[in-house]
Amino acid sequence: MSENEIVSNQTNQGKEIEREDQQLHEITSSETPSQSIDSEEQFEGMMGRGEIEAVSGFNKFRALNDGLDFDEKILVTEDLENLPDAGAGEFQIPESVCGSDDRIRISPATNIPWRWICQLIITKADASQSRCTGWFIGPRTVITSGHCVYSHSANGWAQKIEVFPGMDENEAPFGSQVATSFRSVKGWTEEDDDDFDYGTP
Repeated sequence: MSENEIVSNQTNQGKEIEREDQQLHEITSSETPSQSIDSEEQFEGMMGRGEIEAVSGFNKFRALNDGLDFDEKILVTEDLENLPDAGAGEFQIPESVCGSDDRIRISPATNIPWRWICQLIITKADASQSRCTGWFIGPRTVITSGHCVYSHSANGWAQKIEVFPGMDENEAPFGSQVATSFRSVKGWTEEDDDDFDYGTP
């Protein structure tokens, strides 16, 4: 056996399942082909440097300290306060915290890593609204559940998602941004398989 030869204990059936699994992880998007851009071509920063934002002229110190004045408050109406969790319409069994719930409230949520956690207000394909949680995995990317971006019960992609980083009750120290382009995988959007329930606004 050569030093570079790949050895596997997988049977042909196991390899076939792995190929099917890879197809379920294939990315799908809410964008039409004319809207879609190749992010590698359009991104003018420097990939893979581990910086907050590697774009000429970007002030990382402003980004780290912006919003610490707590000036922006949002009007938390009864409708907003009573929005259902997006998973409630997707799953027959409610989602819950595994084990005992020993979570505590972090307030204010302006320090790292708490500021990276986001409240998502979703307007679904059928115009109903719900809420989700997401978290930043990069300066421009929030990860969340697939059911937050693509709802089978509402028949499709969300119309829009408003993202509130570090939201603390009615305080939105970093403001919000509205996303209208979403990604998930075929295992969620086509197969409705909760093993593939992940996406990004």
